[in-house]
Amino acid sequence: MPQVSRHIRDREARERSPHRSRPPGAATEKGTRPMAGSHLASPVRHVATVLAVAGGMALQVGPVQAAPRQASAGSRQPGDGSETYRGYRLEMAQDVPNAEIGPLRRAAEHQVDIIERTSLDDGVKAFLRRFPVVVRSGSGAGSHYNGGESVTLAVDDPNDRRPILLHEYMHVFHFRKMPGGRNNPDIMTFYERARNGGFYPAGAYVLKNRAEFFAMTASVYLHGTLAREPFTRDELRQKQPVYYRFLTRLFGPVGAGADADGEPLLSTATE
Repeated sequence: MPQVSRHIRDREARERSPHRSRPPGAATEKGTRPMAGSHLASPVRHVATVLAVAGGMALQVGPVQAAPRQASAGSRQPGDGSETYRGYRLEMAQDVPNAEIGPLRRAAEHQVDIIERTSLDDGVKAFLRRFPVVVRSGSGAGSHYNGGESVTLAVDDPNDRRPILLHEYMHVFHFRKMPGGRNNPDIMTFYERARNGGFYPAGAYVLKNRAEFFAMTASVYLHGTLAREPFTRDELRQKQPVYYRFLTRLFGPVGAGADADGEPLLSTATE
């Protein structure tokens, strides 16, 4: 019996000990229960959810875009000031200062107006419009056509009445439209007649070469007046009547004294 009593006392002592083991789910001394596995995982899921939401917001917002660069004052981008006027493409040269764009545009538009007032038919005008005009600062002496797909117009006076652009477009017509281009046999013949016939002063620009001969004479025929030989349409008609009739057949009759009497395009008669 003493051994039985001792076993009972040992059992009671173990039950009173605060470090005795408890089965899972048993109450603690403060009445709380140990956290189950699902509760331990909750904070991890919460963090994952927050990260997922933040990532979704980043995808919706997208990458941060850099602010566009601003051009510095006084600079211009290629194409600034360009326009289509009455079907003609006017393109400002890239070195034209911003302050000059307005006056140069008005000057170029005036040159287009001169062309549109001529008697050129719609087909010829449509052909000329295929060649854009590159507008530059400077005088008319800087204007040129080099055989490419555009003409260069250098003019700075909106009131300049000289047919500068018309002159350059006559080079285009000569090189790109007429049979044989710059070696057109009719123009070569009429040029030699003018050069050898003493019709114009020696050194006159109209005698420089056959290209300038045609551009000068065609311009005065269509426009009526020039600042150089031949100064007027009537002067051209008087000095080279056969050639005048050739131009009439080529471009159609113009102004007073126009002649379309059936003369062949190239006559062997002396001017």
